[in-house]
Amino acid sequence: SDGITFAAVRGLRSAANQFFSWDLLQAHPETSTKDSASRAVVTLGCLPTDSLGFAFMSNGMRRRLGDASKPSKAILHRHVQWIDAFLLQAYLRSNDPEHRAELARAALVNLAAWLGWLRAMEVFSLQWADVTVLEPEDGPVMDLPATTGAVSFRLLPQTKSDRTKTADVILAYNTSSGFSLGLWLHRLCDSLGVAEFPTDSSDLFVDRDGTRWTSLYFRSTYLIPL
Repeated sequence: SDGITFAAVRGLRSAANQFFSWDLLQAHPETSTKDSASRAVVTLGCLPTDSLGFAFMSNGMRRRLGDASKPSKAILHRHVQWIDAFLLQAYLRSNDPEHRAELARAALVNLAAWLGWLRAMEVFSLQWADVTVLEPEDGPVMDLPATTGAVSFRLLPQTKSDRTKTADVILAYNTSSGFSLGLWLHRLCDSLGVAEFPTDSSDLFVDRDGTRWTSLYFRSTYLIPL
């Protein structure tokens, strides 16, 4: 008994606990779980995510990968401003209409998402029929000051009360910090070779082959590299 230590006994106990827990999991995979004291028990039934197997997987991943979260980086005014200026210079240098349309769409995402505090789903689901542009010279028509325009978005049905009556988000045509959502919409139309803003249900943000943009595409192609 002089050669037996508490650590040795504790190790044997842990090994036995692991063995019998694994045995319990094999014998009762759908009803074995852990209670509030982290004891393996058999119940009448539990959700798959509460089962003993899921607990083993979660604990194993936590030990090997860690559970420290990586907080999101806030997009600041200087980031949006730099991206806007970069895309404008690239737009002005390009002679390819399709490339210019791509850059204009990227600039619109950059401004619309930030100025409107829009979620990715709300931005990339926009169709031309959802966009209304009030030119600055027409501001007084909507009881706005002279030279004050606006760009209005109608969002997805689940984010609005009535799709047919009111816009969900109204943004300035030009901002005091120099952003111009309205001008980028005109640049997109010029690149597409259309004189007026389309009013059909075609997607606003699409690839050359008509594939709708996604948050992953914009982040990996423009936001993160820039």
